[in-house]
Amino acid sequence: MSEQNKRLVRRYYDMVLDGKHMATLDEIFASNFVGRMSNGADSHLEAFRAALLTTHTAFPDLKVTIHEQIAEGDKVVTRWWAEGTHRGPYIGIMEATGKSVVFTGIHIHRVREGRIVELWEEVNLLGLMQQLAS
Repeated sequence: MSEQNKRLVRRYYDMVLDGKHMATLDEIFASNFVGRMSNGADSHLEAFRAALLTTHTAFPDLKVTIHEQIAEGDKVVTRWWAEGTHRGPYIGIMEATGKSVVFTGIHIHRVREGRIVELWEEVNLLGLMQQLAS
């Protein structure tokens, strides 16, 4: 089961984050999905989809590289880094800076019945914002 769960989560990175195929969310995420974001807020599937669209608009060339993935039971932990060019509004920075950025993060996905039902996200937003502001 662990390898199957890792494949499902990798599909999220490949198809949604990198490929920007937002329809894939409906295939691999449960309708009752809850995202637990770095800022302490929880988001449900539609709010999560909107946040992804904002990220894709701000960084249209976003590329996420998985550095490590560990699965146990119903959870998959992924350590990753992302790179992209700031081309649109993002977290209060309304004007595109044109800067290339690299930032890191860790996700913990919980899988139930072949779908992602929960995500805990820790992203180095401070490092990202420092790159955009400098």
